[in-house]
Order: sequence, then structure tokens, then C-alpha cells
Amino acid sequence: MLRTILKPSILQKAHASTVSHISPIRIPELPMAHESAPKRVRHSLPAVLMRAGTSKGLFIHRHDLPSSQSAWAGPLLAAMGSQGSDARQIDGVGGATSTTSKVAVVSPSSRMGVDIDYTFVQVAVGQEAVDFSGNCGNMCAGVGPFALQEGLVRASPGEKTVSPPIVIETDRILILL
Repeated sequence: MLRTILKPSILQKAHASTVSHISPIRIPELPMAHESAPKRVRHSLPAVLMRAGTSKGLFIHRHDLPSSQSAWAGPLLAAMGSQGSDARQIDGVGGATSTTSKVAVVSPSSRMGVDIDYTFVQVAVGQEAVDFSGNCGNMCAGVGPFALQEGLVRASPGEKTVSPPIVIETDRILILL
């Protein structure tokens, strides 16, 4: 529409003066609609999203993660939405803060006198990192209810409270009262 209003000589002058200042831009080749684009592989990770104290996080059965703890980063980053260093965690259940990007990995214990083993994982916000070195009392308080709800511990008939001994990743025994 603009070409029909302006005189051709004006367009030629404008085109000649602006084109000389434009540097070429390289555009990466993208697959066409008929070509096969790389597919994202989706996996399911059974988990319970639960508030525990002033924190909120995922509670996951140990058997639903890879056998090696060093391989947990990928699934946990994806679940929380921290892949690609996304500070908003749009593609996951993380809440874009450290208090809402926590994971409790829970399993039955093989230790005598201990019911539950628990590993706390802090998933970083805005970077692709997980930290196994800390602990969170809030998330720890959610381990007992999760274990009861998931059938990892059983309440005796008529019992209204359960206090399962829990071993946290530092090998300290925690008894919930």
C-alpha cells in the first residue's frame, strides 16, 4: 500500500540510503512443517505436591527415580521447571522461589528400628542445579503424612497419630512426635 502512495523516485532514494547501512543477519535454518523436528520426550514422574510448614514441594517415592542419586538431577529439574535455567519455572511445578522448589525423596528403610529413609533435595531457581547437602525441617514434617498416605507406614486400628522413625540423608534418626 505504501508503494502506491509514494513516488518511485522517493522509494529508490530511501532504499539506496538505508540498505547500505544494513548488515546481513544469519538466521538459523529451522525445520519446515513437513520436515521432522526434534521431539521432546515426555516422561511421567508420580509425585505428591504438598505444603509442609511454610514450604511446598514434591514428595516422591525413591523407586520412581533412577537408581543412582547422581542421575536424579535431570528428572527433578524437569519436574520443577528449572531446565534451561528458567527462573520462572513455567514448565514445572516449582514456584520460582527457594521455598517452593524442594523435593523429598522417600522410601521404606532397610535399617532395623527405622521405618522411612528420606533425602532432601533443593532444586535451584534460575539455574540447572540440585543440592543434596542441606535439610529442610518443613519438608521433613511432611514425610510422616506422606509415608502414611502412601502406605509406607501403617497406623494401628483406632490410632490417631503415627510417629515413624525416619532416617534423613545425614544418617541422623528423626523421630516425629
